[in-house]
Formats: sequence, C-alpha cells, structure tokens
Amino acid sequence: MDKKELIKIKKLKGDVRGCCIKEIIELLKRKKLEREIQKIEEKIRSYNFYLDLKKIDLLEMYPLSEKIILLYSIFEILNLKKQDIKMIGEEAAKLSFANKTLTKFFTSLKVLFDKAPEIWRWYFDFGKILPIELDENEKYLLFRIENFNVPRLYCIFLNGFFETVIGYVIKEEKIKIEELKCTAEGDKFHEFKIYWS
Repeated sequence: MDKKELIKIKKLKGDVRGCCIKEIIELLKRKKLEREIQKIEEKIRSYNFYLDLKKIDLLEMYPLSEKIILLYSIFEILNLKKQDIKMIGEEAAKLSFANKTLTKFFTSLKVLFDKAPEIWRWYFDFGKILPIELDENEKYLLFRIENFNVPRLYCIFLNGFFETVIGYVIKEEKIKIEELKCTAEGDKFHEFKIYWS
C-alpha cells in the first residue's frame, strides 16, 4: 500500500461493529493461519494502527479504518489477489452470527430489500444504503451506498459479502454482483446490481 492510500484510510470517519472484524479473524483461524495472524498484527502496527485481534468485542464499535487496515495487511502478508478479498467477504458473511440471525427473519427478498437501511445502521454508524429497484421477475436488484468513501479493496470485500447475504434468502440460485459505481473510482456513491438465475 502506498503512503497516499494509507493517509486516506487514516482520515476515514465512521465505525463498524466488532463482529465485522471478528468474522475475518475467525476465518483466518479456521484456515489454520495462526502464525500468519501474528504477522498480520505486526503489519497492522507497522501502519501505526493498534488493533488487538485477540480482544475484539462482537458488539462494540471500531473505526472502519482498522478493519480496512486489517484487510490490507491480510492481502499483503498472505500475498493475495483481489479476487481472494472477495472470497474473504463471502466467507465472512457465512461466519457472521448477525447475518445468520437476521436473515432467519427475512422470509422474502422483498423484506430483506426493504429492511436493508435498518440492517446497515446496525453494522455501520455512517453512510447509508438505499434500495433502488427490485425486480423478482427479471431477477435482479439495485441498491446504492451513499456517504461511504472507502478504498477499492474494501468494495471488493463488500461484493463478496453482499452476494452471500442475498444467497441466504435466494436459496439454490446462481448469484452474481456487479458494482456499477464506486467512490474509489471517482463516483459520488456506490451502486451495486445483483442478478440471480
């Protein structure tokens, strides 16, 4: 990561629920990467962040910048490709206790779509998700995230996360996500389209 990117990350405002960090740590442990976790913590400290990966409280709020630095550190220490970060998003969504619990109450895609802003506010204390369009006949949905200026690497993580969450409701379907707009690419907001067949 270059210095310019690091400065941008340090300036990020807003917090994320601890469970969003914990699920990534759990994923590393399940993949038997305990030794690498120590190197990842060292990498985090080298960026002048002091996130203690052993003491993350599921319900506490943490600076989103710390979660993003965690992802960058994993990316660098494990020598990953960007597609691997999407897979981490997918796996994190599968491990998420909150997702498993919340999605049990969503009996339809329409309910999940309508409740998305409420769910977002539980995870993040900034930005907002706006459901734009849901067409169950054409099998797609469109939503935006506003006031959420994050690096591209985090958008890739979210692609995997959102795809998996939708998969909880649309069972046994092939799901594909496309980010149409992205603040990291100069757009004013993020816009995602999810298709299924």
